[in-house]
Amino acid sequence: MGLLSRIENLNAEKKGLLARASELKSSGDGDFCKVLENREDFPAFAEKNGFDRSGVFSPQGDYYFLSETQNLDLNTIVSSLSTKDFWTGLLTEKKGWAVFEGEKLTPLFQFFSEEMKEKIRKISILPVMVAGEVHYFFAINAINEGELSDAALEEQLEPILNRKENSIGKKLPFDEEKLAEGFSVSSASLFIISAKLTLENAFRDFASPFKELLKKTAINQLYAYLKTLFSFPNCCFSGRDEEFKAVIFSKDETDEKLLQFQLNLSAKKFFSSQNEQNLLVLSAGICPNLRGTVDFLTRD
Repeated sequence: MGLLSRIENLNAEKKGLLARASELKSSGDGDFCKVLENREDFPAFAEKNGFDRSGVFSPQGDYYFLSETQNLDLNTIVSSLSTKDFWTGLLTEKKGWAVFEGEKLTPLFQFFSEEMKEKIRKISILPVMVAGEVHYFFAINAINEGELSDAALEEQLEPILNRKENSIGKKLPFDEEKLAEGFSVSSASLFIISAKLTLENAFRDFASPFKELLKKTAINQLYAYLKTLFSFPNCCFSGRDEEFKAVIFSKDETDEKLLQFQLNLSAKKFFSSQNEQNLLVLSAGICPNLRGTVDFLTRD
């Protein structure tokens, strides 16, 4: 689904940038960025198994931090740091699902933003053993925690939680033939999307390593949001630091300020703030060929 289908009440004269390439959309292609992924990431795992909002608390020293997220916001990630003692006291049993409802939710609410707490009726938690350490997978308002065997969930989560380095964005192998189809409409308009200032401010009070770990979680969640806004063959990839790279094919000139406005409007569910400039968009030029566009997406 394209970016402008997520935006309401735009003036008619401000026709959407991504909608201008609508002639390239075809049934069955789906989200271009999903086509590019050759391995399952956490949001894909969660969606496949029927979860709507979920995450994983992972150990680091004497603490736990939110290492994986699905449809959670920045304030929740900022609030997620906790101690091992908390989890030991909360879950005396280290196997099987623990379900928290009603007043039992109170100790868990400290980890969620005000916006997220309004959506929570139940939290289901499953301890998962990975490389000799306990991680805590949780799902908000899950209705199917009893339908999946614990062993099956652990088997699916293990390669996600045990990977040494996140391999989204520039490290993805991608189908250059799919990207090449955009050049039948226009040259590629290249953009850099930056969340650096907002994320630096969000984690300024954290010390290492949690500042870096939680920022990485936030970047991954933001990328999961952003990539759904670009319809085939337009695409968005995670770049270096807190930057993302985008490619748009359009017969009309692409207005970076309008693109910035649209992206910020769509990303409010992640940032949950009144700041309308959480994302900055900069034009990186026009590229008339596939090789240059690929180099832009993959280089540091």
